[in-house]
Amino acid sequence: AVSADQREQLPRLGPRAWLCVPLLGSGSVLGIVTFAVTESDRRYSRADRQLATVVAHLAATVIQSARLRDIAAEARRAAESAARARDEFLATVSHELRNPLNAMLGWATLLESGRLDAEQARRAVRIILRNVDAQARLVQDLLEMSSAVMGRTRLSMRTVELHTLVLEVVDGLRPGAEAKGVRLDLRLASLSPLVNGDPDRLRQVVWNLVAN
Repeated sequence: AVSADQREQLPRLGPRAWLCVPLLGSGSVLGIVTFAVTESDRRYSRADRQLATVVAHLAATVIQSARLRDIAAEARRAAESAARARDEFLATVSHELRNPLNAMLGWATLLESGRLDAEQARRAVRIILRNVDAQARLVQDLLEMSSAVMGRTRLSMRTVELHTLVLEVVDGLRPGAEAKGVRLDLRLASLSPLVNGDPDRLRQVVWNLVAN
């Protein structure tokens, strides 16, 4: 008996013959199957023991097969989850790549049109360069896809002036908005908050908010 409850039950059963056979798996014992005679003087014979061994072998095979099925099902679920995470990540990155591309296209189009004065042209070039840097960061994220899919995206934390960041993003998106007949009206509080964060990630957040 392996417990007090079993010790109490065994005398009530009054076993007169007892046969325990191990459930042998691949390199391990999965358990024990127990047979007992309680209401006659019959004793287990060699044939009974052989039959019990066959039954135990079949039971062990069934148990192992069930365990292997569970392991295979869990592996399949993990693979499906990883595939979904990869697809979601790729969809997000493809969406994020369009934001700086649209900003660069809009300002490059204005530069090519010749409608910008010298100061506006310099501003356009600065905006394009900022978006080139953002694009390079997103491409790097794509190259590090395995880490990003697992939720281990690298963050470069530092103090960021939020007003400046928002102004830069809105400036980058303004030509595209105006081309669609959308007027961007930006109203910021008088105080410029300083936040601790990754400026590239914060830009992505503002990009999505304004672009949507």
